[in-house]
Amino acid sequence: MPWVGHRVRELGVQWQRLVQRRSATTPRVVIFASMDRWEGSSRLRAFAMAPALRSMGWRVVLVSKHLEVSQRQRILRQEKPDVLLFQKGRLPTHYPHFYQDAIAAGTRIVFDLDDADYVHPQGMVQCEALCKAASLVTAGSHNVAAWCSQHCPNTQVLWTGTPADGLAEPSPPSRRGPIITWAQMSPMKYKKEAAIVLEALEAISQRTVFTLRLYGVEDAQEAKDYFGRLPERGVQVQTMPFLAYDQFIDSLRECAAGLHVLSPASKFAEGKSFGKVLAYLSAGVPTIASNLHENPHFFRHGQNGLLCSTPQEISEAVLALLTTPAQRDVISRQAWKDFQASLTIEATSKRLDGLLRGVVGR
Repeated sequence: MPWVGHRVRELGVQWQRLVQRRSATTPRVVIFASMDRWEGSSRLRAFAMAPALRSMGWRVVLVSKHLEVSQRQRILRQEKPDVLLFQKGRLPTHYPHFYQDAIAAGTRIVFDLDDADYVHPQGMVQCEALCKAASLVTAGSHNVAAWCSQHCPNTQVLWTGTPADGLAEPSPPSRRGPIITWAQMSPMKYKKEAAIVLEALEAISQRTVFTLRLYGVEDAQEAKDYFGRLPERGVQVQTMPFLAYDQFIDSLRECAAGLHVLSPASKFAEGKSFGKVLAYLSAGVPTIASNLHENPHFFRHGQNGLLCSTPQEISEAVLALLTTPAQRDVISRQAWKDFQASLTIEATSKRLDGLLRGVVGR
């Protein structure tokens, strides 16, 4: 019976409340996650962020996507949070009008958005409603921030971080074999980007020996058929299934370079920031990135990555990294330093802590 599962999940939330200390001076935030613990940005911007905020003195109650409106309302009445943080929209329960009683009682709304969900009509309606209700919007990229700031003046860029506790600096990529990865999950759903990758790699396929590795491939034959011209030219195409994240990072540590390709023809790509880039950085994979959207805000060409505007430039960047192992090491070392400074959970949670305390202070 579905209601049993909902009730069990609510009891889990109540357990979070019981095991946390509470005082009159402890700031309180309830986070509504848009996806499950292992899915997408919820993994990093909700489930990984919650313990980080607790370590900085916040009382954090994390609500999964499965709870109904009435359960959420009950939790808000009991918790009386200073902040209600919507981690994305995407759910019918993530509309601010359901929580007017909490808002009237003084709870501030924060809307966290890291994708261009507003390019779809229904998503636009929900994103606009959340922005207008929010005292603060945290946007995953400058493009998303520009759209949100039309509806919420207090919009701030907050990059997505990834856990780095105990993550050892990777071995130099100069020691790795000539494996180029395009680590786009479900790559064949990204036809525009796949066409760019194919054009770029086909141009150098007879100039050097390398392997193309794809991840999260649902239909291996479809991928091999699409990239079929590469094997004809001596390039091996490897397809990998969906892997647990730790296995994914371990596998990436075998790669000499990673492609982060965005299509200028894709409206949804305008909201993309550093999804797969976080994995590349964690694994010490030198990144070749499209010179679009958020990428030039982090990457500095020739220092911590290579920025490219055309398939031809991607071709030359791949060739340069494959034939110059020392350049791979230079880029990887600097990227690791910048990753530690800006794109770990430790770095992004400190920024979110300051932003949320600003909201509570007001």
